[in-house]
Amino acid sequence: MAYDLLVHADAPEERVRGGSYSATNASAKGCTIEQFRVVTGANTTAIDLTLDYPVIVTDVHAISAGSATDNVTCLNGTTNAICTAFAFGGSDGAVTRAGAISRTHCSVAAGTQIRVVKSGNGDAGDVIIVTAIRA
Repeated sequence: MAYDLLVHADAPEERVRGGSYSATNASAKGCTIEQFRVVTGANTTAIDLTLDYPVIVTDVHAISAGSATDNVTCLNGTTNAICTAFAFGGSDGAVTRAGAISRTHCSVAAGTQIRVVKSGNGDAGDVIIVTAIRA
């Protein structure tokens, strides 16, 4: 039986179609996925996302805007790597995913920044997608 699931208590008009699940372990919990789109410049300037609620980062991937090859990483704060740095690019539209997520640093506290950093001067318009669930 499907039902409407309230996604944002402060915006009741935002509803998604929900369903039910069963789990034998009480620690199982359904969570809504959020994706943050970060468009980078052709430089190494860090871009910080600061959320007023805690999240658990589950994936990071990059979409190349051109032929330049670059490296990117995502940090919890300014130093703790959420994902291993990974190379991306080589052709316009190429999609590359982080090879590993750190179980130690993937939980980001409310008010702590998620920092996206490119290590070189790649293409302007590279898109980094950070996928997370609310903790």
